[in-house]
Amino acid sequence: MLKQIESIENRIKNVRANLGAKWSFLILLTPLTITSIVTHGVLAFNLIFTAILVCMVSSIMLRKLSNQDFHLFNPGSIITGLLIALTCGPNLPLYMIILGAFFGEVIGKYPVNHLAKNIINPAILGRTLIALFETFIPYQTNNQQGSDFVDLVSGASILFKDSGGILRPELYEALVFRRTGALGECSSLIILITAFFLLRYLIIKREACINFILWVPLFVLLIPSSTSIVGHAPWVSNPALFLLGSSTLLTAVFFATDPKTIPKTKIGGTIFGIGAAFISVFGRVHTSIPGFEMFAVLIMNLLTPFIDELVINRSHFQDKDWIQMFFKIQSYFTNVFPQAIPSVNGATSNFIINQKSYFKKRSFNTSLLNHGTCPSFRKYSISSLEEIYKRSCLMTDMEIIELLKQTAHTGRGGAHFSVHKKWETALNQKNPPVLIVNASEGEPSTFKDKYILKMYPHILLFGIHICAKALNIKDVIIVMEEDFTLGSSRLKEALKNQFFLDHPLNIEIKASSNTYLGGEETALLEHLEGKLPIPRIKPPFPFQVGLNGKETLIHNAETLTWLPMIIDLQQKPNFLVSLSGDVDQAGVYEVKVGDTIQDIIDRGFTLPNSKPYKAFELGGPSGVILPAKMSNIAILSDEFKKLGLNFSSGAIRVISKESCLIYEVYKSIQFFEKESCGKCSPCRLGTKELSHLWRKLTLGIIENNEMISLKESAKMISSASMCGLGKSAANQIHSLMQFSNNQINDHINKEDCEVCSHEYN
Repeated sequence: MLKQIESIENRIKNVRANLGAKWSFLILLTPLTITSIVTHGVLAFNLIFTAILVCMVSSIMLRKLSNQDFHLFNPGSIITGLLIALTCGPNLPLYMIILGAFFGEVIGKYPVNHLAKNIINPAILGRTLIALFETFIPYQTNNQQGSDFVDLVSGASILFKDSGGILRPELYEALVFRRTGALGECSSLIILITAFFLLRYLIIKREACINFILWVPLFVLLIPSSTSIVGHAPWVSNPALFLLGSSTLLTAVFFATDPKTIPKTKIGGTIFGIGAAFISVFGRVHTSIPGFEMFAVLIMNLLTPFIDELVINRSHFQDKDWIQMFFKIQSYFTNVFPQAIPSVNGATSNFIINQKSYFKKRSFNTSLLNHGTCPSFRKYSISSLEEIYKRSCLMTDMEIIELLKQTAHTGRGGAHFSVHKKWETALNQKNPPVLIVNASEGEPSTFKDKYILKMYPHILLFGIHICAKALNIKDVIIVMEEDFTLGSSRLKEALKNQFFLDHPLNIEIKASSNTYLGGEETALLEHLEGKLPIPRIKPPFPFQVGLNGKETLIHNAETLTWLPMIIDLQQKPNFLVSLSGDVDQAGVYEVKVGDTIQDIIDRGFTLPNSKPYKAFELGGPSGVILPAKMSNIAILSDEFKKLGLNFSSGAIRVISKESCLIYEVYKSIQFFEKESCGKCSPCRLGTKELSHLWRKLTLGIIENNEMISLKESAKMISSASMCGLGKSAANQIHSLMQFSNNQINDHINKEDCEVCSHEYN
């Protein structure tokens, strides 16, 4: 029985992974929508169709005006229209729902610059406008008494006193069908079933919704109702009828689960839910305004930024050990929030930031920076770089961008996005962007940016100035690990020698979050704004709404370091590789397109081919593990691309003959499980599931059905995760199954692997 349940759950997760969150949400709304149409007929259909159509047209119009791409059937707009319609009564005039849907879609989805996102649920905003219309512009219902279209709690006073009202309902009437207010309130049972699937498989931030529902009955008992029962039926004080006979369930399930507009932390979500419950119950029993739950959520949406500020940033919270219970999922977050460093001669000083850390911080072995060869950088002196910079100043911005296009320069942070496209986009914005230089490396096996900061910080600074001159940039932020004092001192020394440049910059050095996830561009922005380094939902993109709402350009340190050479030689630049693992001389080496993996590995040996090895890791934990026999593949060649390989951040780790590849992959999976922020369920649940099942494989106790589940989980997390962490968490699993499947087969039902046994014991 348990296996059957597990199989059904896996299928549900697979469907959710393939469809994505928004389309899955729409499917969950379908039964409620059909029920409302069956219950109310043409009236319900007209309202639902109108609301969806207005939201879709408004969304397309906005995106066309802002020159953004759009989809005809945008699930977000359809959801907004559906939720607005389902919270309205069937007799609502169409002009009201048209205005409410337009207002919600246009204003509700406009991002607040400081927060880079909308802070109010669009459907709640649209519904609030409709509520104001209903309050100040009374309209005639088709039913004389109107008793069929009021909920069991609100709107009953006049009916009850003057017209006999409605009979005291039985509990099952509220639970199934009968005497409903809004379209979506026709069956609390369907809402409860929807809530189960929504909270179990789709929503991570459950705390606001669950606390909302749990605290409403308690507040019904605690808050004394008005003696005249203002606007409500006498049974308003019955907790069960209040919960099932009003809009509470509908509002909590569909509005207190919106990931964008509720707090980021568990304790924040709890505060949100309790606050919404109190406001909604108090409003119900002391005012004649129907549907006060909507106003409660609207108020808590507006308070969410302040709740986040209180919970995340206040020192009296940070000083307590129990805060670990509330901050999302287990992770390596350090909670070291960035601080600007006082300027000294246009540079910076006092780099070390001392703030308490609740999570484990990774240390870096600086001996890895003692070896390496980068001939392209070594030949440039300060005077030669000055001449190159002067040449770049004689070029127009479009000439430099055209040169970047001809030389096919791409970003070196891992995505390898075309640099010229980024610059063209930046030039098309209204204001010059803020430039953020990401020199922080949170991924194991990657340390080339640290090598640049140690050996060639002056070349990086010339690259920054070339970029700033071309794009008219004034403000630059360089982000690096707070404990890499060697790099910070070298960089500050280089900054002091930049007086000759005729394009003055305001350059700051700021501490990174010291996490892998903090390297994602929007997570980096969150960190620099003093928040937890968690990725934002895109759009808007950083070049539209970035640091503190400003247009922002984000580049990896190596990307900019190559710019002087591109100006000088006008040819495609080489690459830097972090070589580590079972080699004699780990370090950073310069390679070019056409070099094979073996060519690169040989540079780390005192004598070529001095050690046999089993495999190599390409691209760090987010990359792949390939057998040694594949080391003759040339990087970025047609064969390389045909195999679906990615050079990623340029890290190669050599794995010795004595190692177990199954255990090597397990270490990578553990890394992603601990680094996941938990914001999206595919990553939060998927990394835990992969870690659990892969550990059973390392122990040789995995069963066939569990192997099937493992493969499905790996596929799900790769396709459905929101950011690169989740999408790449199963890459090594996929590569092992594709290129070294015999290693997996040999390990199944093998409980005596010496490496794994030694590691666990």
